[in-house]
Amino acid sequence: MYKILTDQNKLLGYVSQPNYIKKTAAGIVPCVPVEAVGLNFQGVVYNLLGHSEIEGAPTAYASMVTDAELNQMKESSEQQTTDLQLALVDVYEQALTVQQSNEQQTTDLQLAVVELYEAMLASSGSEETPTEPTTEGGEE
Repeated sequence: MYKILTDQNKLLGYVSQPNYIKKTAAGIVPCVPVEAVGLNFQGVVYNLLGHSEIEGAPTAYASMVTDAELNQMKESSEQQTTDLQLALVDVYEQALTVQQSNEQQTTDLQLAVVELYEAMLASSGSEETPTEPTTEGGEE
């Protein structure tokens, strides 16, 4: 595996094999590393360090990833996975809390409505359930 870096050592990405290129009369074509003046990474053409044959192209180079870097990438990936799993559990627990809170609020609201209804009945002096409203003129 190789990492592709700019001349400022900014990581552009990783590839299994760099796509080396050279400039010919026919244009820019793939080539072997010893003939290369540039490389193509994700559709962008770069000059290799020390070359400027590809006019207007930025400079980049390929560097083989070391075993230590691979191990570090693996550990970082595993840590990110663990962090994402923990975040997912937190979101799930928060959703449950919200659901339980909503259920409690609904229950509280229903109890408040019942209390208001009973208070309304008590203030009207009636303990009976009110009759269904009728249309004007009554039912025939």
